[in-house]
Amino acid sequence: MLPALAALLALLLLPGAALVAAPWPAVPLLSVAFWLASWGLTDLAGLSREAALRSTLLLFGLLALLRLPRLPSLRRPSTAALAVAGTALLGLGGAFLADLPGGPQAPGLALDARLLLARDGWPRTQAPFWPERDFETPPGLALLAADVSLLSGAPVATALLIVSLGARGLLGCALLLAARRLGAPERAAASAALVPWLLNAAL
Repeated sequence: MLPALAALLALLLLPGAALVAAPWPAVPLLSVAFWLASWGLTDLAGLSREAALRSTLLLFGLLALLRLPRLPSLRRPSTAALAVAGTALLGLGGAFLADLPGGPQAPGLALDARLLLARDGWPRTQAPFWPERDFETPPGLALLAADVSLLSGAPVATALLIVSLGARGLLGCALLLAARRLGAPERAAASAALVPWLLNAAL
């Protein structure tokens, strides 16, 4: 469980943390967007996904070190940003209370992630389950779960559970950025941290 959590946090911090101009709530959103888009690039290049993932992560980690000398001049994360981050981290703790991801889409997401892992890249078909079916572009949760499993060696079910919980934190970041864009007060913007969890409880 802990290696999978560490892998997810690394993917959320990089490459966003290497972008000095990125506001803190945007860092995980930028990082996830990059990792999802990179699946297509590794497929076009015919590269091993695991090798490409690890080398790219190392590269961005080294680039992020260039940000360290500028840390004194960086703004401290706002109260709203800390609220979103704290709520997201607490939400990830739910991974220790559940064994499997819930929801009707979980089996399909797990199957997609398993096929991605078996191929170490983008499969052409759904073999060995359905060799005659083409492999269609899976949801982002399956792609990110496959990356977490590749990095940590965690089972797909564990990776998918952690990614599903982390997605609520990402929604909080997106809502926080939207609230700031609309000029909402800091206290109102901080409430964005609770919205994804309230919606989940209501469903």
